[in-house]
Formats: sequence, C-alpha cells, structure tokens
Amino acid sequence: NEKVKVLRSLRRFSRVDATEKSVRGQYTPGVVTGKEAAGYESERFDLVTMMEYLEHEPDPRSVLEEARRILKPGGSLALEIPHPTGWPARLFRNNWWNLHVPRHLVLFSPQTVERALKELGFEDIQIHPFTYPYNMGTNIYQALGFPYRSKFHYLFVALSTILGAPFQLFARWMPEFLFVTARVPGTAG
Repeated sequence: NEKVKVLRSLRRFSRVDATEKSVRGQYTPGVVTGKEAAGYESERFDLVTMMEYLEHEPDPRSVLEEARRILKPGGSLALEIPHPTGWPARLFRNNWWNLHVPRHLVLFSPQTVERALKELGFEDIQIHPFTYPYNMGTNIYQALGFPYRSKFHYLFVALSTILGAPFQLFARWMPEFLFVTARVPGTAG
C-alpha cells in the first residue's frame, strides 16, 4: 500500500503509526480545527496535528491544553510552526517572510514550545528544525522591496522559487520551521 510507505517514511520525524491498521482507519479519525475541539470528549484521538496553525491563534496555550485533553493516553501531538530564532529570521528581521504580522500572532522558539508542552504534561518532546528552499527566496523577494501578496501572485511564486533554488544545497543549515512531536503519557489503547 502506497500510503503505508509514505507514513513509514515519516517515522524518522515523529511517532506516526505507519501500520496497516492506522492507514485503514481503524483508529479514531477526525479533523478538528481551533475551538471545534472543545466539542469532543476527553481522550478521543490518537493523533492531533497542527501544521502551520498554532501561530495564528491568539491563545495558543488554550489550544494546546485542548489538544492534550482530547488525546488518548499514549497519543501524539505533531506541530509545524515558524522558527523565529533560526538564522533566516535573524538575518532578514522585518523582512523574514514568516513574521506575517498580523496573521502570525505568536511565535515559539524551540525552548518556549518545549517548555509549554512540558507544562501541559507532554513527554518525549522532539524538535526538528527544517526549511523549504522556496522560503529563502521569499525572504529575498521581500527584502528587495516586493510585496508578499499582490495581484501578481504568479510572479511572486516564480521569483521566490528562482531566488530560493541556489539555497537548496544549504537547507539543513537554514531552518525556517520547527516540526515538533510530543506524546501524552500512558499506553495507547
């Protein structure tokens, strides 16, 4: 099964269960966004993911508390968030594309996200910095004075891709995001 192969390839980053059982949907499925989680009973889900989401929340702690509440014992949380202490953020400062004021309301450093998750009772916290070379092109595009979004969006995408291409060789040394995984104590049932 192709889905199993893809999920197994992700295992090096997280605690994704890449067995046939998980892919066939024998675990509790669900798509939950924001405060919708408040409607679910406690300990319902095996996995909660927030990809490029948490930084948009005005109260990220309450969102993480809710994620913790709806996760089963042994369940996992996976986050993808901007990395405001990586060198691209420090180099480009106000032109760092992930700053996105006012859309990005809260940014976590590796230390602050780890502390927040520990305070909420998560364990086995793993933080993996990473980037997409396209993002470096976006930083350069903005630093040159071009607007992030405009009626010429196709031009933005093309130029960001071209400007970012040479940085692909150096991607591991210029993280723009953090991929964070954490687990609720206990045994998955």
